[in-house]
Formats: sequence, structure tokens, C-alpha cells
Amino acid sequence: MKRLSWEEMQKKRAQGLCFNCEEKFTPGHRCKGPQLLLLEACGVCHSDLHVIKDEIPFPSPCAIGHEITG
Repeated sequence: MKRLSWEEMQKKRAQGLCFNCEEKFTPGHRCKGPQLLLLEACGVCHSDLHVIKDEIPFPSPCAIGHEITG
């Protein structure tokens, strides 16, 4: 997977191609070939991470619906 320039993205969009696999892009498209995605840590050790899920308020579904619909 390579980072595309703006011009490359526009060219693929004009041709109707997927940005990743060069196949025709359609709604619901999934790339056929296997992909390996690599996440690189930024020097933080796992033991330094703390779970704070109880401290973060989760918005109600009603509030989320209002944000989506305006």
C-alpha cells in the first residue's frame, strides 16, 4: 500500500478504480488480495498505558442521533 498523490487519486477516481487494488470500484467493494497492515508504536510501553474507560462518559444513542441529523 502506498500513499497516493492528489493527482493519482483524481486519476483513479476518474477511471472508477479502487485506490488500493486497481480493480473497478463499486459500492460495497472489497479488495480481493490479502493485505498486511502494520501499526507502529510511538515508543510507549504497554505497561505505561492505563485503561480509563470508566472515566470517559459515553453519549446516549439519542445524543448521537441528534449530532448526525443536525
